[in-house]
Amino acid sequence: MSVFRQLKVIKLLKDICEEKFHEDVVVEQYGFSIVISPRNVSEIKDVVRELAKKERFVIEWERREREPERMELERELEYEGP
Repeated sequence: MSVFRQLKVIKLLKDICEEKFHEDVVVEQYGFSIVISPRNVSEIKDVVRELAKKERFVIEWERREREPERMELERELEYEGP
């Protein structure tokens, strides 16, 4: 497939996404790439949290939020000693 044809396909996909999902996502094109990002990230996080509870897995951003708290608790326990 020629470069111009590839760009036409990408442009068409971008236009379709913008047309159908313009309220929910932001669609950007960078050369041969299309970046689709949600407009309301907190809403997406809530959906992922609910899914995580059902499937019993830990979400990476929650792990990062909890990591400093866990490290602080470990330091406190070390200072208290046995």
